[in-house]
Amino acid sequence: METIEQVSMDSTKIMVGIFMGAHLIVNLIIGLVVNDKANLNKGGLQGGPIQRSFSAHTLVSTIVLALIFIIKITGWFPGVGRLLKQDLIKRGFLIVSIPLIIHFILSVILSIVSFSEKDVKKVKELSNIFNGISTAVCFFVLGVCIIPAEKIMSMEEEAKKMKDKALAKAKKAVKGTKTPPAEKTGGTSDTEPTKNPVNVEEAFGNRQRRRNPPKRRRRRKKKY
Repeated sequence: METIEQVSMDSTKIMVGIFMGAHLIVNLIIGLVVNDKANLNKGGLQGGPIQRSFSAHTLVSTIVLALIFIIKITGWFPGVGRLLKQDLIKRGFLIVSIPLIIHFILSVILSIVSFSEKDVKKVKELSNIFNGISTAVCFFVLGVCIIPAEKIMSMEEEAKKMKDKALAKAKKAVKGTKTPPAEKTGGTSDTEPTKNPVNVEEAFGNRQRRRNPPKRRRRRKKKY
């Protein structure tokens, strides 16, 4: 029987997979428009079809990915209502979240660049680079979405066990390299206090008295 976490992950993967499949179709259309030589010399709104396509691609990618994050974090889908929430960091979903986050950050940056860059050739190069990265992310996420949630969670548990074993071995190695305590020798160390300490002043005084015995007082003869 599937747990709520597994159902949530499976439903999230279906939603993300649909978006990624649609994104691949968009990438194909954008690639055809941008690489059409006839569009290099065309002007118009926002510098021509190449720059418009690039701006639209990056802007739509930013909005769609932001919606995916918001929907799964809050569990609220516009027009439908509350859905199952999905932890994007734990329980193995990080393998899907990382490429999506990279895609989102790149979309935001290049969306800003697309409205400021005026050189059509540079815009074409940037558009092709972004299109290639976006397509790679889409294929990777689609491949992960095929894997069942139970398998992804078990992969995370195995990775955690391997990490714990590696940390345990590292701790043992550190303990093994510690210097052993110094062995006790017959002599006394400099820092070790001496037993039965002698009072130096007292000993010196006794020896001085032995060398210089006290003088006998002479009795004075009484005069009559």
